[in-house]
Amino acid sequence: MLSVRTARLDLVAATVELARAEMDDLPLLARLLDARVAADGTVEVGYSVLEAHQRRGYASEAVEALVGWAFGHPEVTRVIAETYPELVPSVGVLEKTGFRLIGAGSEERVIRFERRRNAVADAP
Repeated sequence: MLSVRTARLDLVAATVELARAEMDDLPLLARLLDARVAADGTVEVGYSVLEAHQRRGYASEAVEALVGWAFGHPEVTRVIAETYPELVPSVGVLEKTGFRLIGAGSEERVIRFERRRNAVADAP
């Protein structure tokens, strides 16, 4: 199996068998990867826009598409995103797309936002 290791990740090339297991049988996926596969209903999104293309709505459009894709899977109950509080445009994207601040993030100074499935219809 083709894989690449970083300081925090093991990246594994997808196969048809892995893709099917991801969609239909998370315990099988865990066995195939010899890994713990989280299935708590949470998906995390992230985004970046090149400076020359910022302030055109691309980030909001991308976040909406990612959230829509995530909530297209019935097992997903919430989507989270993290940013730094000083990244005001990023905070604005999250607020504009229906996320709410829920507290500290996974690293120092990072803040976490979430959007729950039932909030999909409430977002702009």
